[in-house]
Amino acid sequence: MRNNLTTDFIRGNKTSSIMIAVTVLISSFLLTLLTTTLYNFWIDAAMQAQTQGVDWHARITGELAATASIYLGTTLLGCIALVLIIRNASMQTRVHQMGILSTVGATPRQIRGVFIRESLMLSMIPGAVGVALGIGVTAGFITLVRQYAQSIGIERDLAIAFHFDPLLLLAIVGLVLLTVLVSAGLPARKMAKIS
Repeated sequence: MRNNLTTDFIRGNKTSSIMIAVTVLISSFLLTLLTTTLYNFWIDAAMQAQTQGVDWHARITGELAATASIYLGTTLLGCIALVLIIRNASMQTRVHQMGILSTVGATPRQIRGVFIRESLMLSMIPGAVGVALGIGVTAGFITLVRQYAQSIGIERDLAIAFHFDPLLLLAIVGLVLLTVLVSAGLPARKMAKIS
């Protein structure tokens, strides 16, 4: 019954479902783009410092302190925006339906479960596409930077290459999933309290 309720709501509220899916796609793309770009910048700076015989840890710590703070601020803003958009899209269209469920005896836990399942169903494919696009765009950007560096003759001084670690992918997926769960959990808690 709960799965039917979730799929029926998704089919019946296409506008809010599309808005949630597009928001997850854009947010996961931007989070992936930021994360992989910063990671590549970090690795390239470490490789360049090692080839120059400099203490790479001290250099990277100094250079990337500002970059990391900008990254964390931007990531936090992106996560908050995703949470607010999904929360608003879910809340506006679900008040009546959750009131009816509550009237017929649905427990707060069941109502929260409906919200979380719906958000996960709407987020899985767009989230995966956004992560894949973010990785691809970062790889293309790094390739363009390398080609530009070759054209002006400075590539021999730089260690420009695209780097990606499976742990980085897990971190990105975890961040996107956590954001989706928080954005579904906030309205779910509020809806569960509706009498």
